[in-house]
Amino acid sequence: MKLRTISLYLIISLIFVPAAQARPLRYHRPLPARHYYRHRHHLGNRYYRYSGSDWAIAGGTGLLLGMLIANNNSYNERVKTAEKEAYEKKLNDVQDFCDNTVRTEITNVTGLIAKNGLANTTAYLKTHWNERGYSPILDDRSTITVLTVTGLKEDVKLKYTFLKNLNQLKVTTISSEYGVSAEEKASYLEPTPISSFRKYVGFDISESSRDPEGRLLVGIIDSPSPAQMADIRNGDYIVKIDTYDIKNLKVENIGAYVENRAKNGAILKITYSRNNEQQTVALQL
Repeated sequence: MKLRTISLYLIISLIFVPAAQARPLRYHRPLPARHYYRHRHHLGNRYYRYSGSDWAIAGGTGLLLGMLIANNNSYNERVKTAEKEAYEKKLNDVQDFCDNTVRTEITNVTGLIAKNGLANTTAYLKTHWNERGYSPILDDRSTITVLTVTGLKEDVKLKYTFLKNLNQLKVTTISSEYGVSAEEKASYLEPTPISSFRKYVGFDISESSRDPEGRLLVGIIDSPSPAQMADIRNGDYIVKIDTYDIKNLKVENIGAYVENRAKNGAILKITYSRNNEQQTVALQL
């Protein structure tokens, strides 16, 4: 490109060499010059002679102009190339940020829901982004909850969409300035509700765990818990709650009874059987 530009200006300059020997003014009388053979150019009934210096000047001028223009064009091309490369690098950086953000958030948030539930998780996310200096917008409806955070790196917008009927989370990042985005979806699980009995005593009971005598099998003991402190163990059988025989009580009624006792800060007595021996312990609820 540079060579073609220089050549073009050199040719143009040589075409106009005759301008260097234009017809003299009417009353102009040049000094006598030494005569020697020159190339002659016919013009009407007159002849003009061109010196070698005219060709040299024209050629040099064309060469100089060509080099200047070519260098300027080359500089402009380098600037455009550098700007394009910088923009493409920035574009890739923003795309990577969008991709990494959705991957990180989808993993973290589904884990939070499994541990704390959807309602607690959305409340936590709103507080979390507020504390980091953003202004999240929470739109909570019966079947869908949307939390939007704007103004992240390079003005990226982050959106959490919780589809409650499907137990599905969609995390989206969008950069309007660079026209890039990323999105990931994942199913989430709400934590299993803790029974009142487990909440206040420290282990679960169920109708399916009754033995032929109607006793309830003790499940895995939470740590710490009142049951653990009373040395009740997994594999023991509950015989009585206070003075009530366990075989005459439904599990849901036992849970309601324990919850009511816990509200009053009462002491609950549990009689259990281990190796066919019964023991009674008192638990502070």
